[in-house]
Formats: sequence, structure tokens, C-alpha cells
Amino acid sequence: MDLDQGARLSIILVIFLLTTASNTSVGVLMYRFKNLRTIPNILILSSCTAEILNHIFNIPGFVAGYIVRDSKYFVGRCLALALAASTLFFTMVNIMSMTLMMVDRMCAFKFNLAYRVWRTRHKAFVAIAAKWISSFVISMVFLVPIWDIDLGNVAAREYRKVYFSKQGSFAAVLMSLFIINTVMIAIVTCTAIKHKSK
Repeated sequence: MDLDQGARLSIILVIFLLTTASNTSVGVLMYRFKNLRTIPNILILSSCTAEILNHIFNIPGFVAGYIVRDSKYFVGRCLALALAASTLFFTMVNIMSMTLMMVDRMCAFKFNLAYRVWRTRHKAFVAIAAKWISSFVISMVFLVPIWDIDLGNVAAREYRKVYFSKQGSFAAVLMSLFIINTVMIAIVTCTAIKHKSK
């Protein structure tokens, strides 16, 4: 391992430890203090859980494939598909987590007391479950164009290059829809806050 690889690994390790510690602290605080177990915080905890799992499942593959450039162990179609599915799944979970939290805040500002009475922990858990399930379904749909790609026993990063070329347009459309959705939610939320402050 050369100096450049060592520096990159050190940076990734520091980021991994800091983000894992910060995300874990959210769960610890909510476990320790019952008054923090509000619906907005439950949504945040779900997002933190997804982030921790994302690091655990995806960082080893990223390090092996792109930093160390391992061509002995991180090889083959099955591993490449598993890494692609994991990356897509947790990306979708994070995107939907942000959307869900923004929708929650928007409804809280727009409908105020009526929304606070309507929402319950049970409904929050149902929304979180729906988020995870829909993220899984969408990530599986993403795998359809690349499912039959077989380059043999080559490094997983070589598969990822081909996957990106196949999924690029689909991912661009999905991200565009998410950006439009986020902008619309932000506009409605700002309008509700402005109307409420008058």
C-alpha cells in the first residue's frame, strides 16, 4: 500500500467513525430520554439507521474496489450485483427519508393542530416501513437493465463502470423527479410559514 492509498483510507476511516458515532448518538439519546421520542425524531432515527447500515455495507466494497483496487477477492457478477443493489437501496432510503421529514414539517406548519392530532406513532412507523419497502422495490427495478450483464470473474469495479453506463439515464430521471419534489415541498412549506406568521 502506497502513501496515497494510506491517506485515502485514513480519511475514509475518520469519516466512517465520525458519522457512525454521530448517527449512533441519536439512537442512544432517544433510548436514554423518553421525552425525545417524538415523531420527527423517530423519522430522524430511521434516517440515521439507514446511514449506519449504508456505511457498514458499502464502505468496505468502496475501499476494496476503488482505493486498494483489489482484483482477487472483490470480483464476480454476484458480488457486483450485491454491491450495486446495496448502494441503490440505501441511496433510495436516504432520499425518501429526507422527503418524509420535509413532508412532516410541511404538514406541521400548514395544518398545525389538526395534523398534530392526526399523526400518531403507529402512522409514523407505517410510513417508515412503507419507505423501506418502496426503496427496496425501486432498487430492484434499477437492477433490471443490468441483471444479465456478465463480464466473467473480473473486478467488481469493472462491473460498476458498465452498470453506470446502463443506469445513467434512469438515475438522472429519478434524481430530477426528486429535486422537483423537494423544491415543491420547500415552496409549499415556506408559503405556509409565511401565511402563519401574518
